[in-house]
Amino acid sequence: MPPLLYIEFIHPVRDYFATIRLSEFLFDWVAPLVITILLYVMAFDNIQPETVYSINGYSINLLAILVGFSITSLTILTANSSKNIEDLKAHRTGRRIRGQPVTLYRLIVLNFIFLLIMEFLALLYSFGFLFLIQINQLKASFNEIFIVSIFFISHVVFLNIRNITNFYFIVTRETEI
Repeated sequence: MPPLLYIEFIHPVRDYFATIRLSEFLFDWVAPLVITILLYVMAFDNIQPETVYSINGYSINLLAILVGFSITSLTILTANSSKNIEDLKAHRTGRRIRGQPVTLYRLIVLNFIFLLIMEFLALLYSFGFLFLIQINQLKASFNEIFIVSIFFISHVVFLNIRNITNFYFIVTRETEI
C-alpha cells in the first residue's frame, strides 16, 4: 500500500546529507547557527515587534527572489548540453550515494534541489511566523520564534553562496569542488 502522504522529497535531503563534507557542513549549517546565536544574544532584547514584522516582510521578498534564482540556475544546468555540462556528467567526485559514485553534475543538481527545498521551508516558516505570533500562548516566545526564521534565512543565504560558487566553477570550467 502506498503511503498516504507524499514524502519523496526526503530522498534529496537524505542524499544531500550523505554527500556533504565537513567543511560544507560547517559553512551551510554551523556558520548560520553562529550568526543566529550572536544576533540573538546581542540584539534581540531590544527589538520591537514592528521591526520584526518589517524584517519578516523583507525576508519573504528575499526568499521569493532566491527561489526564482535557484529555479533559473537549475533550469540552466539541466537544459544545457554544452561541453562543460558533459564534462561535469563524466567527472566523479569520490562521494557516494547508497554505494554508487556521484558525478559532479549530480552533486551540483542535488545541492540546488536541496537549496530549493530549504528556500520553500523558509518561506513557509516566514509566512507561518505571522500566524504563530498571533497565538496568545506563543507571544511570550516572540523572539525565539523569530530567531528560527533568521536561522533559516542565514542558512539559505549560505547555501546560495556555495551554489553560486559552484556555478562559477562550471562557467569557468573549474570542476574541482
